[in-house]
Amino acid sequence: REIDHLNKLKQVMNDKIKITKRASSLTGNEIELKELEAEYFMISPRLDCSNDREFMDHLSEYMKRDDFNEYGMWYRVGVMIDSERLKNKQYLNYTHLYSRIEDTTSAQTVFLKPKGLYLVAYHRGNYDETYLAYDRMIKFADQNNLQFCGSSYEEYILDEASVIGYDNYLTEIQIQVKPK
Repeated sequence: REIDHLNKLKQVMNDKIKITKRASSLTGNEIELKELEAEYFMISPRLDCSNDREFMDHLSEYMKRDDFNEYGMWYRVGVMIDSERLKNKQYLNYTHLYSRIEDTTSAQTVFLKPKGLYLVAYHRGNYDETYLAYDRMIKFADQNNLQFCGSSYEEYILDEASVIGYDNYLTEIQIQVKPK
């Protein structure tokens, strides 16, 4: 059991090193269209948070779940924002927490992120300034005759575990799109 735990920690460190190396070449202003494969997520119950404290409470509860710890996903948690909240520009009003999984047998709540064309943008800086990336994504979609269809998926590529200072954080945002 302890060897399994150490092997998971080794994998976490190797993943973090690989991600940090890739992320160090990004400015945080990139935006691109990508065909992405479907992915399975373990997700939290629907969130309704009016402040950071409530969000941290939800995050804490999510990380205490047996299935969360079984998957060893405590180092990679993303947030989803549903299409309604996106339309209303509620970019800090997250809908769900999520973690990628490959084996769906032990997860309490499984969500399938659909395969398709995604607008992918990066934001360098504090989490509460991700609206700048969303504004760039809206502009890019309008200029390219695209519309959002579905939730956004945010992952913190560089965070307090890999860089010093909020200004150096790097967030990746993915939103599925289709032609208007």
